[in-house]
Amino acid sequence: METPKVSVIVPAYDDEAYIEETLESILGQSLKEIEVILVDDGSQDGTLEIVRGYEKKDPRLRVFTQENSGASVARNRGAREARGQYLYFFDADDLLYPKALEILYMSAGKTDCDLIRFHAGEFYHGQKAVFDDIPVTENSCRVISKRDYLKNRRDYVVMLWQYFIRRDLWENLAYPFLEVYFNEDSELTPRLAATAKRIGIIKEQLHLQRIRQNSVSRSGISFSKAKNSLVVSESLDRFVQEMGNQPCRPSLHRLTASEVLVAISSSFWMDWPYRRELKNRVKPLLHHFKKSDRGIHRMMYYGFIGCYWPTAYSVYKWHSRMYQTRHRHLIKNS
Repeated sequence: METPKVSVIVPAYDDEAYIEETLESILGQSLKEIEVILVDDGSQDGTLEIVRGYEKKDPRLRVFTQENSGASVARNRGAREARGQYLYFFDADDLLYPKALEILYMSAGKTDCDLIRFHAGEFYHGQKAVFDDIPVTENSCRVISKRDYLKNRRDYVVMLWQYFIRRDLWENLAYPFLEVYFNEDSELTPRLAATAKRIGIIKEQLHLQRIRQNSVSRSGISFSKAKNSLVVSESLDRFVQEMGNQPCRPSLHRLTASEVLVAISSSFWMDWPYRRELKNRVKPLLHHFKKSDRGIHRMMYYGFIGCYWPTAYSVYKWHSRMYQTRHRHLIKNS
C-alpha cells in the first residue's frame, strides 16, 4: 500500500454528538492521500458504532479500540499505528478548513520545515461553524528559528492540534506523550519545538475548535489537574537538564516554571495532603532554578511558602508581576 502523505490521529471518547461532522471534515479534505487513525477510548455511547460505519465506507479510516485510559494513551496508540509522512493530532469534536492538510503538506515540502504551527479559530457548540474564505497558499508559511519561536509568546502556542509534524521529528523524540489525564500538550509541544530543525508559522486559520462547557480542558481546578502540572514540570525539567546549553534553554526554563506555578497557585485551594506532596516535589525544581534563573526562583519560592503563609503569597504575586515585566523587556531587546 502506498505511504499516506498525512496521518490524522483522532482520540475519541463519548463523542457521538460531534464525530460525524468531524470525520466529514477530515475525509472531505482536498488532499486525498491521507489516512485517519481513530482510537476509541472506551466510549459508552454510540461513538464506536458511528465510526465503524464510516470505516466500512472509506478505507482511509482505520479504527482501533482500547479500555478507557485517557487521550494521551490513545494518541500514543494512534502514533504507533500511523504510516504517514506527516502526523497531525486532531480532537474528535473540532473541524478543519477544507484545504488545510493540502496547504500544510505543500508548505512543509517547500520550506523543509519539520514542524509547522498554524492559527485556529473557535465556534460554540450548537452554532454553525464557518471558515473564512482566505487566500492561503504554500507561500503563507514563515520560517522562524526555534529560539525565537519558543521565547515569543505571540507565536508560541501549546495546543498540539495547531501543529503539523514530520514523522522523522516525531521519531527523534526520546519518548512520546506523557500518559497523564490532562495537560500532556504542555509537556510535548516544547520538546517538539526544541528538537525541530526548522519551524514554520502560518498565520491564517486552518482549524476551528468547538467550545463546549463539559470539556476536560474547560473544567475548573482539581487535584488531578494540578498534580498533572507537577508531572509535566518535572518531565520538562529533566529534558532541559539533558539538552545542555542550547540557545532555547532559557525559554524552556520559563515554560517549565509556568507549569510549576500552575501547581503552586492551585495549592491555595487544596487540602493539606496536596500541599505536602507539592512541597516534596517542588524542592528539586527550586534548586535547579536557583542556579539558572534567580527571577524564576524567587517567584517560585514565595509562591511555595505562600501555600502556608498568606503574607508570602502577596510577595509571590509581586515577584510574578516583576518577572513577567522583565521577561517582556528581554524579549523586546533580544
